Amino acid sequence: MKKTHIYFSLTMLLFLSCTRFSETLTEDFLSSNELTISDFNTEMPVVNIEVNQEEFDNMYSNFLDDIEIEAFLNLYRNNTLLIEDELIEIEVKGSYSANFELKSLGVKFDDSFDNESRSLLNPKFIFPNHSLDEIKAFRLRNSGNDFKETMLKDISYTQLAIEAGLDIDLTYYEPAIVFINNTFLGIMNIRSEANTNGVSRLNDAKKKDITLAKINFPGEIENKDGDFERIGNFLNAIEEENISYLKQEVDINNFIDYMIFQSYIANSDWPYNNVRFYAVNDRPFRFVIFDLDLANDKSFKKSPLDYIREPIHPSEKEPIKNPITDLFNVLYNDTDFKIQFDTRFQELIANEAFSSERFSTIIDTNFAVIDSYMPFHIDKYSEISTIFEWYKNLDLLKENFKEREDYIKSVNPLFE
Repeated sequence: MKKTHIYFSLTMLLFLSCTRFSETLTEDFLSSNELTISDFNTEMPVVNIEVNQEEFDNMYSNFLDDIEIEAFLNLYRNNTLLIEDELIEIEVKGSYSANFELKSLGVKFDDSFDNESRSLLNPKFIFPNHSLDEIKAFRLRNSGNDFKETMLKDISYTQLAIEAGLDIDLTYYEPAIVFINNTFLGIMNIRSEANTNGVSRLNDAKKKDITLAKINFPGEIENKDGDFERIGNFLNAIEEENISYLKQEVDINNFIDYMIFQSYIANSDWPYNNVRFYAVNDRPFRFVIFDLDLANDKSFKKSPLDYIREPIHPSEKEPIKNPITDLFNVLYNDTDFKIQFDTRFQELIANEAFSSERFSTIIDTNFAVIDSYMPFHIDKYSEISTIFEWYKNLDLLKENFKEREDYIKSVNPLFE
């Protein structure tokens, strides 16, 4: 790897100045425009997408137009070509983050890709009930709203959920170096999808067997696939507070862990947005965790129950009505559910499943994967101005979560 900057740990950062960091980049530093794929001899996936450049530029410039174009995927690990000229379709993904200079890309294979050897996506751990052997689509994500801060927030909170051993579904990840037509595009994250293609492959099921709906801001239901009548009956049962029906239609263990985690991390872009729930055939509905880049972003001093019961978007003055809050409130009025929810929450806190120490270790691990390559990313994009700023943002991410942890412990056990 052609690079001359010096590696510093996050701990040493506390004793260093911006000046010292600027001195780590010498005159021999390779600019991002000079990089080649062979410069990245790493176990990380190095992706090169071959595409008509004019079509790509048009899609990138007109990202609101839902343009999808054909391309070819090549992927390297340790400078070894593992995926060669695989036919794909790509499009720009994301809402607010699509305005960033580096945009997330949705990637869809012509047919399901055989990932049994984990050449495409190889996370450190996969839940036993999940499968990544076949992948129909994935995302090259720019880290969403965290693109200008740490680029590690979403994946680190995802890893926290994984290590906590929750009964959840989520989008798996792996950091990657991305090129377009042999030109360095940036550091991104390969993410499995939370859509029907994603959850069907995750459950080793056919797409036609999936019923899936999503909730978009401000709390609006969008039926995506499957049995829309069942979705309608489910929503009606919430409105009618039909507890017995809901307890049959919802995977209660999954729902409890889902609500505990989202409220513990104070996800401010939820539950009136970024919600997906699905069922495989006639099984109960389950909920998928994704898009955690606005976790713990607005207020540390709000109890988990308040995050569920009074979800307020920064642009709103009143709580935003949504089916997930309504569903929780209906179920929480049931004595058995309340006992199960409260007991599970206490158990996770007692086991320190969401400890700030664990979260800091996760950040350090994800940091170590991309640290050597961040100067090139910063050279290309100005959202994070210096390595020093990036390091400070990572420290702040840790500190903020420690404050959240301390507050929740202070209001435990009733969280009020």
